[in-house]
Amino acid sequence: MRAGARLQTLICAGLLLNACSSVPTPVAEVPAAAEDRQSALVLENIVLTEANRQGNGPLWELKARKAEYNRDRSVATVAEIEGVFYHNGRPVLTVQAPKGEVRIVAREIVLSGKVEALSPVRQTRFTASSVRWLPERNRLSAEGPVRLTQPGEEMVVQGRALSGDLAAQVFTLTGAVRATSPVHKLQLDAPRVRWQLQENLLAGDQGVTAHSDAYSVTLKAPQATWNVPEQLVRARADTSAPVVVNTGDPQVDFQAQRMLWSLSRQVLEGEGKIVARATRPESSFEADRMTYTMTSRRLNASGQVRYWQARQNLRVEGPVAVAELGGTTVRISGGRVVSRLGGAGRQ
Repeated sequence: MRAGARLQTLICAGLLLNACSSVPTPVAEVPAAAEDRQSALVLENIVLTEANRQGNGPLWELKARKAEYNRDRSVATVAEIEGVFYHNGRPVLTVQAPKGEVRIVAREIVLSGKVEALSPVRQTRFTASSVRWLPERNRLSAEGPVRLTQPGEEMVVQGRALSGDLAAQVFTLTGAVRATSPVHKLQLDAPRVRWQLQENLLAGDQGVTAHSDAYSVTLKAPQATWNVPEQLVRARADTSAPVVVNTGDPQVDFQAQRMLWSLSRQVLEGEGKIVARATRPESSFEADRMTYTMTSRRLNASGQVRYWQARQNLRVEGPVAVAELGGTTVRISGGRVVSRLGGAGRQ
């Protein structure tokens, strides 16, 4: 590098560090005529950086092909950017962008164009149209479409906007959010999803749908959490709606207050005012707790179990029930069992 270029870089670093210090330096008012005479500062192939409050490590660092400061040196417009954001001295996000702004007085960095970023947690990448970062708060926001992926597309999450806490590595996506995993054979849709990268948990609310063609299962709930490593979906009802699950072959519909869906074991576990309806034979269950194993089509129910077949005018009540759905076998046991057929009853 020529001596002049080195001098430009050093000048830039000095200007930036002075402007970005945590204690702002009072700026004297400059007459309009004098300000007009002050020219913009243009530097090429430079590194912009700022130390954290403790002064023992970087807060952020940007490499840019070109930086142009406005006349009062409050904003640097940068082009062809590669950067790193830090927390407690460790990198929490690396970024690339065609252009951006370092807003020194406002203490924020804005990147635009096709912004690409990489989190070191699970090597999660995301792309967005624009990214705004507040260094002192370590808060990130992005406008979309926003798309996050993990290696091998184990997980793909898309939405219209994103906000994130880089220190905690927690990102909230909003606007028709869709999370899919070809590896785990599941798709989750919700208006809002909160993704905890460390634990790899996705929590959706405001109405969640989880669907798997591979397992022929659709779950709908006011809120649900997808534990990706454990391959579990936990869903909860609220005052507006219960958890509803539809399965195929045979078709069985469930309603419950709480539902656990294990993708690896192909098991549904429900609690709280459960209703199950099967089509072959046409029958219904009510119980406090149920477990349905999809591979064997076996349903185990307990706690105030009621089973009935409307066409056969058959009703059975008891503490415990085991049913082979898709067949004709239902066993009620565990104490006092009451059955009614055609209006007559016996125990």
